[in-house]
Order: sequence, then C-alpha cells, then structure tokens
Amino acid sequence: MHMLLRWYSAAGILLAALSIPLILGRVPPNHWYGFRTSKTLSSAKLWRAANQYAGWCLLATGAATVAGA
Repeated sequence: MHMLLRWYSAAGILLAALSIPLILGRVPPNHWYGFRTSKTLSSAKLWRAANQYAGWCLLATGAATVAGA
C-alpha cells in the first residue's frame, strides 16, 4: 500500500513539474512537448495561449492526484 502511495504521489509531482514551463510560456512550438495540434503548431500566439491553459489544467490534475494519494 505504501508503494502505491509513493507511485501516485510521484506521478502527481511529475505532472505538476511538467506543467510549470507550459504555464510560464517557455516551451516553443514543437512536436514533442505541449498541446500539439495542427492549429497550435501553425500560430505561436495560439500555441502559447493553448499551452498556458493546458499547463494550468495539468497542474490541477497533478495536485488532485497527490491529494487523492
């Protein structure tokens, strides 16, 4: 049971850590990391807005995962 708690906590912390660069707008358009769609990849302004929102959602998911663990 303790091992499961550690795994879920680590997963939540990882999600939260991955969200920070997205929220801060530090991730340029790319095909590996971020909210990747044909529309977001075609516009830097749309890329930043979509990834900032996705970053906040990812942060909330990470916090909820840790809280649930």
